[in-house]
Amino acid sequence: MKRMGWIVLLVVAMAVVRLLWSSFSAAPEVPPDRGPAGIDFLIPPDYVVLELGEAGLDSVAARLRGAVDTQGRVSAIFTRSGDRIQLLVDAPGELIDERVVGKAGTVHRVLWPGPVRQRLDWARDHDNLDAPGMPPPDRRNPYH
Repeated sequence: MKRMGWIVLLVVAMAVVRLLWSSFSAAPEVPPDRGPAGIDFLIPPDYVVLELGEAGLDSVAARLRGAVDTQGRVSAIFTRSGDRIQLLVDAPGELIDERVVGKAGTVHRVLWPGPVRQRLDWARDHDNLDAPGMPPPDRRNPYH
């Protein structure tokens, strides 16, 4: 009788393992245009997209500065130190939308208002968008 108890326990354990295995292997993947937790990072269709690979903000700002004059609305997608970054530059709307997915999956978004050409010139020379004399950024939590 004791042996029968072990067999039942083994069968139940195997059933639980199989159920867990099938549950996790069938989990849907996050689409490539969305960040962690399905956060929507779609780029509006009227933006020209620059895929820049691994780059610093200074070189990205230089590329964007040249493209903004001819295109108006430009997006740059690049990585820096393992973070995936999108910069959406809306020159007519005077706004830079910075979207970052960190290598650990943390997501944050910063809206940089004000004259985008001046902000990009600053970023090209100083490797950051926080130009003096410009309106402060609006930091947002995309999870809320």
